[in-house]
Amino acid sequence: MIGFKPKNQVRFESSYVDGLRGLSSLAVAIFHTSLYIGLAGTAASSLPQLFWFTRNGYLGVPIFIVLSGFVLMIPVARNTEYMFPKGMKTYFFRRFKRIVPPYWAALVLSLTLIYSVPVMQNRSGTKWDDKLPVTWDAIVGHFLLIQDFVGGSIKINGPLWTVALEWQIYFIFALIMLPLWRFIGKWATLAIVAMVTLGPYLVTVVYAATGKLKYLVGLAKQIEGQHIHQWYVLLFALGMLAAELAGSSKVKGRGLWLPSVLAFGYVFYNPEFGEKNKAAVEVLIGLSVALLLVWLAKNGKNLVNRFLSSKPMLELGNMSYSIYLIHSPLLALGNLLLLPLALSTGIQATLMYLLVLPLALAISRVFHVLIERRFMNTHQRELLDAGMVGLAKKAKPE
Repeated sequence: MIGFKPKNQVRFESSYVDGLRGLSSLAVAIFHTSLYIGLAGTAASSLPQLFWFTRNGYLGVPIFIVLSGFVLMIPVARNTEYMFPKGMKTYFFRRFKRIVPPYWAALVLSLTLIYSVPVMQNRSGTKWDDKLPVTWDAIVGHFLLIQDFVGGSIKINGPLWTVALEWQIYFIFALIMLPLWRFIGKWATLAIVAMVTLGPYLVTVVYAATGKLKYLVGLAKQIEGQHIHQWYVLLFALGMLAAELAGSSKVKGRGLWLPSVLAFGYVFYNPEFGEKNKAAVEVLIGLSVALLLVWLAKNGKNLVNRFLSSKPMLELGNMSYSIYLIHSPLLALGNLLLLPLALSTGIQATLMYLLVLPLALAISRVFHVLIERRFMNTHQRELLDAGMVGLAKKAKPE
């Protein structure tokens, strides 16, 4: 074994992760609200300032992936052999219990809405059209969490494709990345993951700039066109790296907040670059968030940490998965019900943000209490029962 063993690892408080989860889910919901204003593209054309302000909310998704790699790697990094503390079987069981049953419930809810509400069954020129028609291969693909390969990744309930991708990454993490991390070390593993997952994007960039690698362009574009987002594996690996660095007594973490400020600032003021270079932007944001996680772990008393660990942020974070699972069809339904009123774009947007979005969040809360909570880990349920920030700071990462 030539890989680096995690010596000098120390425990650190990580309640800020829930705060980041909550903000990420809210950013995604706000972004999708702008997409569901009136007909498809209405917000971008009629409310350009609003759309400019909300259009980067999709970056909450890659942040989620980095956070997943972070929290799942924490207990592994504390083990000198990079092994799951309770074994791989327990790891897969816990991941299945936490992720899949609420996902299936959200899928059933989405299908129920579609089949019981006539306005959701037909194309109407809105963003909801992307989710139709509902076919049997789409239903099967979603149920098996393979919709990125079978049935259409954004059918039925668009955001669910990222849950399926994360579920697939759990297997890559346990069966490929951890063994590599163990035997060749973290830096070599990261290099391999980066080359494999960013390869298609880099091929298209090189071809566009130099005209070279023409023989690979067709395959690269085909892979990118599948909506697989294979670079999310790299984002997960960056989260793994952050967990190890955060637990290292040799890493001080000073100034690691700055990359996030610069990265988010650049992407916010240059959204067109992100649209044309999604892989590069999402990896840039993922890397900056990974560094931010290290900084937060090393500076537990700063204002940012206290905000992210506050009771409202923890509560938002605890229901973030529910928000992510069901907000999209609820927003679409609200928009479709408002559409026949022929409201002005400004009034439609106001109602979407001040009425429909809050209702979607409230229903997400109900979904969380009635369904998701039943499948949360023990420490997460204890946190909810106690309703105390102090207990959150003592809670173990999932």
